[in-house]
Amino acid sequence: MKKQVLIAEDERIVAEDIKMKLEHVGYNVAGIASSGEESVQKAEKLHPDLALMDIVLEGKMDGIEAAGIIQSRLNIPVVYLTAYSDKKTLSRAKVTEPFGFIIKPFETKDLFTTIEMALYRHKIGNMLKESEERYKALFNRSMSYIFLHDINGQFLDANKAALKALGYKREDIPSLKFTSMLDESQLPQALKTLEEIIRTGRQKKPSEYRLRRQDGRYIWVETEGSLIYKEGKPCAVQGIARDITERRRTEEALRESKEQLRNLAAHLQSIREDERAVMAREIHDELGQALTAIKMDLSWLEKKIPEEQSLVLKKTRSMTELVDSTIQTVQRISSELRPGLLDDVGLLAAIEWQTEEFQKRTGIACELSVLSEDIILSQERSTAVFRIFQETLTNITRHAKATKVIVSLIKKGARLELKVNDNGKGITEEKIFDPKSLGLLGIQERVHFLEGNMTIKGIRNKGTTVTVTMPLTE
Repeated sequence: MKKQVLIAEDERIVAEDIKMKLEHVGYNVAGIASSGEESVQKAEKLHPDLALMDIVLEGKMDGIEAAGIIQSRLNIPVVYLTAYSDKKTLSRAKVTEPFGFIIKPFETKDLFTTIEMALYRHKIGNMLKESEERYKALFNRSMSYIFLHDINGQFLDANKAALKALGYKREDIPSLKFTSMLDESQLPQALKTLEEIIRTGRQKKPSEYRLRRQDGRYIWVETEGSLIYKEGKPCAVQGIARDITERRRTEEALRESKEQLRNLAAHLQSIREDERAVMAREIHDELGQALTAIKMDLSWLEKKIPEEQSLVLKKTRSMTELVDSTIQTVQRISSELRPGLLDDVGLLAAIEWQTEEFQKRTGIACELSVLSEDIILSQERSTAVFRIFQETLTNITRHAKATKVIVSLIKKGARLELKVNDNGKGITEEKIFDPKSLGLLGIQERVHFLEGNMTIKGIRNKGTTVTVTMPLTE
């Protein structure tokens, strides 16, 4: 469709000549006006695609004044036609932001080129304006918090949601600085993120900040920032944030609840160890002493029975053997409840004893390597390490189908490392993270309470390695 052009020219002959030139290069002439007032009226009525405006026109309104009205009111691009190029006239014309100048006389090709450039600039300008209006609408209507600040953190703009969340008004924006809203502890993170945005154009992952509102209260936000350029140079940072205050409160409540449960579990574990120690001592002392006394009485009785009473002697000796077996059972139960070596001699002796017992009971070869003899731990930590070791051996017995276990205990600086490796079928990743694996969960909780770390690595048909490291002292 041909573009419609309005001609504003007070000389009729010149106007007709321009009309012929326009039609020759493919335009339609919507109308011709000789005065400023007439050009405005015809522009309002015909709404052409472009107006060719002579600066000097009939009537009280000249071309410059008419052009200002046509462009501002009707959004029609204007190209000036003039034989005058003095500074004063040009200065007045520039104020109306025309889309071009054509100095009389001119060639048809100059007219065509100027009009095409004007139409293109006007189209691009309209697209940019529409884009800016859409952005402004999104900016103001968005429920997310959107803000602009310069590379020093000084606020340049913020949408309604951001201002409402922070308790400020639009007139407060020039006095706001992003970094002044942060806790001092978060400033290094904020500055590091700002450097990343300036260096790369955007931040790699969202940041979480605790922002101070105008009333002194705080909200938590998650933000993402990107760099804004002007004429190819970075000029500002646009940030988009969302309120995560409720999420942080929930996370904090869960963390506190989890910590309370862990403390409770540790407390119950401590109580259970104390009860085990009491039970082990009572079984060993009370029951063990009673059985020893019975054995001594049976021994005395055996000496008093005449040889000819063979049946009685046989029964007495059988009872003595039964008492011996029961004493061994009592010692085993007592040791399993709480090895006396752990309290009397220490962790290394207890682990050596447990290694030997494991090998005797299961038939699985077990090698122990202790590379540091000066390992000194508190009773609580010694008990925890010993129980971790016991649970690891129990898991091997139940699940590994191993024929050999290698255990190492070593001090590395201020930390203790316990490593247990078997040559069994190898634990799978699913089992490692299975919430039903209560044995592993128990080990992890003990290690966590001791501020340690645990790694489990399984290789199919080659075995499993459990490594536990922890501080030697609390």
